[in-house]
Amino acid sequence: METVIKYSKLKPVLLLLVSTAFAGICIWMLIESEGKNLLGYAGFAFFFLLSVYIVYRLVKGGGIILSDKGIVTDRNHHEDSFINWNEIEKFTLREADGIKTINIHLYNPQVFLERQTRKNVRKKMEINEILYKAPVGITPNLMNISYKRLENLLIEKLESNQSSKKRLTPNNHD
Repeated sequence: METVIKYSKLKPVLLLLVSTAFAGICIWMLIESEGKNLLGYAGFAFFFLLSVYIVYRLVKGGGIILSDKGIVTDRNHHEDSFINWNEIEKFTLREADGIKTINIHLYNPQVFLERQTRKNVRKKMEINEILYKAPVGITPNLMNISYKRLENLLIEKLESNQSSKKRLTPNNHD
């Protein structure tokens, strides 16, 4: 069975509205100062680029996929973001500035890092591995799921895989 958890559309739309409002304020500042306000130009450029990025993220989508075989940590890049349940050692929680992240600790993270085809993603994962001993972290803040529900799903799937693995292990004397 496969569970697809997509990014929420509501949060980015709200951010887009706020960004557009601030870009409008910057335009108003430029009109009032007859184009002589450097802060107005800088603010407009920043909020315009932010709006473009938010629209790009809305169109691109994103999220994760949980299946009986493993987890895809980036729906848009199945080929290099798939982690088999057998590769996962454990999950840990990291919270910074109110943002909760579920770190995925792997038995052999170097093998996973070597599979990465996108250099910028690999670099981020290498930094995560150094800082948190986990190359992958999932932040449910922008997803259509609560942190607690995602945590429970991940633990359920991992435990289910580990228990079926024990049943399949030869010479199991339990």
